Amino acid sequence: MQKIVAINREFGDPLLQTDNSRQEEWDNNKLAQYLVILNNYPQSLVSYEMLLSMIANPSFYYINSGHVFKNREQILNTVLRIDTATIGSKKATLLYNAYDNMILTYSDKKNALFPLIKLTSQNKKVKSLKEVSGNSNYLVIDFWHTACGPCRQQHPEFSRISKAYADQSELKFISISMDSKMQDWRSYLQNHNFNFINYWLDSKQYPAFQVEAGIVSYPRYILVDMRTNRIVNGNIKIEHLTTVLENLLKENS
Repeated sequence: MQKIVAINREFGDPLLQTDNSRQEEWDNNKLAQYLVILNNYPQSLVSYEMLLSMIANPSFYYINSGHVFKNREQILNTVLRIDTATIGSKKATLLYNAYDNMILTYSDKKNALFPLIKLTSQNKKVKSLKEVSGNSNYLVIDFWHTACGPCRQQHPEFSRISKAYADQSELKFISISMDSKMQDWRSYLQNHNFNFINYWLDSKQYPAFQVEAGIVSYPRYILVDMRTNRIVNGNIKIEHLTTVLENLLKENS
């Protein structure tokens, strides 16, 4: 346990580097040190708890929340080394399920079927995804929640881009709140102006949605082809959104 505490202290303050290679090096070093300890103590309940937590919530340990997925083979080897006799069959099942869930969540969602969700409008009307998209071939979806600072900061840019493509009928821009309480979302909208359409998703009705759609962090921008109901791009950075849309329009011209 002392060794784990020492690692946490060493890597307690993330670099937040603009240089991605340095950030990747930081993540790799942290993961490597964790795995050495966990592999050295496969019979420790602390090792089990640490591994389970790291798999279930990678963004708590790494700036790049997909880092654990990138190193999934090393992680799996460690998972398989954890002593089942020590932790018990129930805990072992939890660990294996968490690993499988991580693989499903972080796997590339390109061409994957997008869940057929129903959305609630600000006036509390429930609509299907098809109703929301109308005659548009593509939905550009901004997934966010009111407590997410980066989500709020990027709304003006999402608004600007949606305005820029207002004459493109094949594109429909919408925003979907993932707030657990609808009232939190409605209250926020009452105090902020938006020029793009907002909906709320009742996540209790779709407990597997975030895994199926690969939503591991916010904001999350997803492009869906409504003709096939498949994901074209499941993780678009706001700074790349215009390029993605321009390429899409060229391909379909």
